[in-house]
Amino acid sequence: QPEADGAGAPVAALAQGNPEFSSWRAIVQRLAQSAPQLAASLEHAVLLEMGPARVRLGFEPAGLPYRVVSEPSALEAITRTAREYLGASQTVVLTETHAQAPEAVTLASLGRKEREEASRAAHERARAHPRVRDAIELLGAQIKYIRVPE
Repeated sequence: QPEADGAGAPVAALAQGNPEFSSWRAIVQRLAQSAPQLAASLEHAVLLEMGPARVRLGFEPAGLPYRVVSEPSALEAITRTAREYLGASQTVVLTETHAQAPEAVTLASLGRKEREEASRAAHERARAHPRVRDAIELLGAQIKYIRVPE
């Protein structure tokens, strides 16, 4: 059910190690198998609350992800998948929020950060490789681009 309350900051310290955020990621991954467009929209949600009674998600109200997720069939699919995964009777509530706030963590922003860190780590590993170091030292080579497999 869409809810218009601007209050409520995201759950503190949402990150990979957070069990609620990990559960949310698993729910979205399950939905991606049957409803990829819905899952893609949910990646832009800010998880504000996940408990035995409800799952509250924050969205930019004018954005496409909010419009996709607020459809009755989408809310039904999200609710059904959350209940199956968590084994409880949650209600899914959509809240209008500013998803671009610095403290807002979404699956999309976390994924972007993970890709950036993987790229940085690959760059460091390449620079540290003995043959690459030799090429840089002996030939004056430079590392211009490293492609990180997905």
